[in-house]
Amino acid sequence: IQVKVNVIFGKVTSFLREQKVVVINRKDVIPYDYLVFTVGQQFVRPDCGEVEVVDYHLNEFIEHSIQQDEK
Repeated sequence: IQVKVNVIFGKVTSFLREQKVVVINRKDVIPYDYLVFTVGQQFVRPDCGEVEVVDYHLNEFIEHSIQQDEK
């Protein structure tokens, strides 16, 4: 059995079922025999706030540090 699979990354902007094509990024028209469609989520950088660097050489960080006097 000969199997050919193309993995294509992009944003699907439309499906044309009768023509068996998918439009990617509003410009690329990709024909298909069988379509496996998976969904994902775009990366969103988390907002970590400010981080204080203790030692630049060791890359040690203090997050939400509390001084001994503040306890």
